[in-house]
Amino acid sequence: MEFKHDQTWDNFEQVFNSHPTTKDGWNKLIDFHQKIKDKPYWTALRNLDFETEQLEIKNWLEELVQTEPFDKNIIAFWVGITKFVDDQDKESYTIYLVGCDNYDENDIEWATEPTYMPEERYFTFETLNKIDE
Repeated sequence: MEFKHDQTWDNFEQVFNSHPTTKDGWNKLIDFHQKIKDKPYWTALRNLDFETEQLEIKNWLEELVQTEPFDKNIIAFWVGITKFVDDQDKESYTIYLVGCDNYDENDIEWATEPTYMPEERYFTFETLNKIDE
């Protein structure tokens, strides 16, 4: 069966716009994809604790902008995700925050030259890394 990216995006927008709790939204997204391709990993994904980690991310962001405030010229923020490799070659997903003094909704290149790059801009969250185990 061919994967339908447009249908997935439409489903994501529908779920997001319904303003569900984190857990309800997560389960709705899984329900949609499980109907497309029923696999055993859906159960493990349902059991991940995103709600606790959501609070940890909120606290990290609040502390970050309090300890490393951004200038008034920052008009857009980029929250990215990357994969780091440690000294033992273990990979881990990490999110990061940077800010820019420009923004163009039609050109993603606006985010390639951030002017706000705090020292503590990275946050590794355990839940996402459990998916990759």
